[in-house]
Amino acid sequence: MTLSGRLALTVLAVSILSYGMSGAIFAQEVPASSIPPLSVETDQELYTQGNTVTISGHVKDYDASNVVTLRVLDANGNIIAIAQLTPDGNGDYSTEVIASGPLWKPAGDYQVLVNYGAQGADVTFEFTGGDGGAPPPPPPPPEPEPEPEPESLNQNQNQSLNQNHNVVQVLN
Repeated sequence: MTLSGRLALTVLAVSILSYGMSGAIFAQEVPASSIPPLSVETDQELYTQGNTVTISGHVKDYDASNVVTLRVLDANGNIIAIAQLTPDGNGDYSTEVIASGPLWKPAGDYQVLVNYGAQGADVTFEFTGGDGGAPPPPPPPPEPEPEPEPESLNQNQNQSLNQNHNVVQVLN
């Protein structure tokens, strides 16, 4: 290959490679028009029995007159969870669902469907299957620590009780 042929091939290769990089070099902010009117996502793509499925999303033009309706469908298309969510002032919403209980049995792709007015969105996640058992009970609340015993009065102190106000006074 001649020198001019190698030079032409090099110029062609550089121009092809630089075409794919121009978006990164001239990156711009995402215009508001490209934000979908309603979005939904899960925090993971795969869940097992007992996991917490965190579902969140955004309503672009939230006006507080509607709620987000959420449905979770199992691998057979049966509704296994349903909720109405009120987005915050920015239009963001989220909820948690425990992947356990009598409706969480078949393994496969589960679908989260959300609606806000006429808008709709969905996301899919995989569930490994379950035995339909009840979710584990929450841990018991911690026991309060006992109050320390008051110190006994020494011989130089005197204690009196005001009967009318149920006030205990310690006098030196």
